Amino acid sequence: MEHPEARRMLADLRRGHITGLIFSKLARLARNTRELLEFAEIFRAQNADMISLQETIDTSTPSGRLFFTMIAAMAQWEREEIADRVSASVVVRAKLGKRLGGPAPFGFEWKEKKLIQNPQESPIRKRVYELFLAHRRKGVVARMLSEAGYRTRAGAKWSDITVGRVLRCPSAKGVYYQNRTRQTGDWKWETKPESEWGEIKLDPIVSEELWNQCNQILEEQTKAHKRPGRKPVQLFAGLAFCACGHKMYVRSNSPCSTPGGDAKARS
Repeated sequence: MEHPEARRMLADLRRGHITGLIFSKLARLARNTRELLEFAEIFRAQNADMISLQETIDTSTPSGRLFFTMIAAMAQWEREEIADRVSASVVVRAKLGKRLGGPAPFGFEWKEKKLIQNPQESPIRKRVYELFLAHRRKGVVARMLSEAGYRTRAGAKWSDITVGRVLRCPSAKGVYYQNRTRQTGDWKWETKPESEWGEIKLDPIVSEELWNQCNQILEEQTKAHKRPGRKPVQLFAGLAFCACGHKMYVRSNSPCSTPGGDAKARS
């Protein structure tokens, strides 16, 4: 019911512009039994009918409304069964090394159901590791790649985020994991249990030693970035007040001032 077109239809219904809704089948109208019953209740309150062509249901009659409820429950059960079967088949396909969908990692391509090196991208992927080992800065690597005329698969210039993703992907050292994560919301992902992962062996673009060296640098940089710094200790913090009544405090990057800017403290 949150779909814009569904909201527009319900608004027209309440204004009396709709006296009946004809749809192909129940599964196309709503996602579950609760939503279907809510639709039926809304239409009934507005003296409007719902007619399903596939199930031949007409809610303008008592028997039609009863049958609508029964079929709605069955439709939801069928959808959930299909979802469970698809979910189970994903794990099996991942274990067998079959493609699950989605693009190949940078430097590789799917060809005849196999993941092989892309002759245009694989030299660039190798260059990313060599430059990062030499300079130890993702931003520097991104700038050097872009200035050399290299572009990402999408045709964009390189960025430090793109470089980081390429460096961390283990496909470069010869192993590609499938079915590792699941989406839990907008831009939110979680790692699945390792027992559900699928593994595909590849021809490596770089040695495992080079991959490990680069990722060790990344790990050290991440830890250093997250390390909390020592909070500065100010002798008169909370004790000194300005004549205007504001507390005086010390900013870490400048001489001291009050929130109102009327007073300053100097060491």
